[in-house]
Amino acid sequence: MDQETAMAELRRCSGTRFDPGMVEVFLKVLKNDKKSFWGFYP
Repeated sequence: MDQETAMAELRRCSGTRFDPGMVEVFLKVLKNDKKSFWGFYP
């Protein structure tokens, strides 16, 4: 799964499958540090 798809899935499921506050924080981390986080995954 590419990063944009993963981020869209987090947003889509926020409030149902995932805690909305945690999703927001996680998305901010990903947005600010995409290179180091996504560098672990092709």
